[in-house]
Amino acid sequence: MAEGGSPHDSLDNPKPAMDTHLLDCPICLEQLHQPKSLPCLHSFCQECLSTFITKDLSGKMAAATSFPCPVCRKITQPVNLSEGKEKWAQQFPTNDLINSLEKVTMDEPRYCKPCEKKGKSGTPAKVWCQAYNVLFCETCKDEYHDLIHEDCETVDISKDVTMQQKVTQVVRCGKHAEKMDYYCEDHEILGCSRCITIDHRRCDEVTTTQEYCDKLKRESCLDHLKTSLQKTTDAIEFLIKEFGEQLKTMPEDLDTGFKSIVDLRQKVDARLDAMQEKITDELTAIYKTEKENLDLTLQKCERLTSSIQITIKTSATVIQRNASVDTILVYQRGMAELRSYRDLVTELRKSFIAVRIKHSFDPALLKTNKNIPLTLGKVTVQKERRILPGHLFTPLAECRVKEVAKFNINSSSDSSD
Repeated sequence: MAEGGSPHDSLDNPKPAMDTHLLDCPICLEQLHQPKSLPCLHSFCQECLSTFITKDLSGKMAAATSFPCPVCRKITQPVNLSEGKEKWAQQFPTNDLINSLEKVTMDEPRYCKPCEKKGKSGTPAKVWCQAYNVLFCETCKDEYHDLIHEDCETVDISKDVTMQQKVTQVVRCGKHAEKMDYYCEDHEILGCSRCITIDHRRCDEVTTTQEYCDKLKRESCLDHLKTSLQKTTDAIEFLIKEFGEQLKTMPEDLDTGFKSIVDLRQKVDARLDAMQEKITDELTAIYKTEKENLDLTLQKCERLTSSIQITIKTSATVIQRNASVDTILVYQRGMAELRSYRDLVTELRKSFIAVRIKHSFDPALLKTNKNIPLTLGKVTVQKERRILPGHLFTPLAECRVKEVAKFNINSSSDSSD
C-alpha cells in the first residue's frame, strides 16, 4: 500500500521489521520457494501450487480449463492450456518482489553500483536513489550522483531496516524478464510491455502501473479496501471465536453422549432382563402343562398294555389247567380291557396330536429401519392332528350307532331321482 510523507520520516520514527510470515506459502506454511503469483496476486511455492492443481483437478474431466485459487477460491485459468496440468504452475510469473524481500530478511549487504562497474565489488552502499533505484556509497554519491541528479532524493539506508526493505530489485516479468510496468484492468493482471502487446492488445483498460496507482489513490480505493479488509478480519475473528468455543464444548458433549449411551444401555438391559424373565417363565409353564398331559396319556397306555399282557399270559395258563371259573374270570377281565382300549381310542381320536413348543419373533427386530416396539418375541404351541394307525380303529359294526334318517342325493349324472 502507498505510504504518505517523506521517506526521511521513517528515519526519525523507525518501524518494526516486516513480519516474515508474509513470505510464507499459504499451502506448506514454509518460506516461499520459487514463488508464483496468480492473477488474484496470491503467491505460492511452484511445487505446492502444482501439487494443488493436480489434486484439485484429479477425477474431473480431462478437458478442465481452470482451477480455484487455494486462498480466495477465485477461478484461475492457466497461461497456456495446451500444456499438461502438471506444468500450469510454472507458467505463472515469478514474484520477484517476494524474492527480493526474502533477500532483505536474510540481512544481505547492499553494495554500491558504480563501484561494482569499476571493479570494486563489495563496497557497502550508503544511500539509495529513489528515482533510479540505484545504490551509492558516500564517495560515489558525491562524485557522480550529486553532479548529475541534483534534484533526486536520496535516502540513508544504513540506519533503518525498513528503508532497506524498500531498496528492492525492479519487479520483472517471469515470462519475458522485462520490467512489469503495465496493468490490465480487464484481466486484473500485471504485465510487461510484451505481455500487453501479445496478450492484452484488445483489452480496453490497459494503463501503466503508475497511472493505475494514481487512480487508486485518487479514488481512495486503498482506504476503502483497508476498511473492507478490517471488517472482514473482524468477521473472521468472530467466526474463529465461535468455532473455538464450540471446540471447547464438544469434548463435554462427547462425555455427556457417552454417559447417556451407557445409561440407556443399562435401562435397555434392565428392560430386556425383565422381558426375558417373563417370556422364559411363560415358556416353562407351557412346557410343564403339555408335558403333564403327555405323561398322563402315556401312563394310561402303559398301564393298559401291562394289564393286557398279564391277561394274555394268564389265559394261556388257565386253558392248560382247564379251570372253568378262572377261565370265566380271565374272559371277563379281557373283555373289560377291550372296553378300556375302545374308550382310550375314542379319547385319543379327539386329542391325538403332535405338540411342538417354539419361540417366534419378527425378523424386523434385527433391523433399524422399522418403527416397532421393543419385544423378545412370543412363545407358541404348535399342535398338529395325527392319524391313528388303521388297526386302532373300531369296526363300524361294533360301534354303537343308530339310524337317524334316510335321504337321497341328486347328482348331475343321475337320469332320475
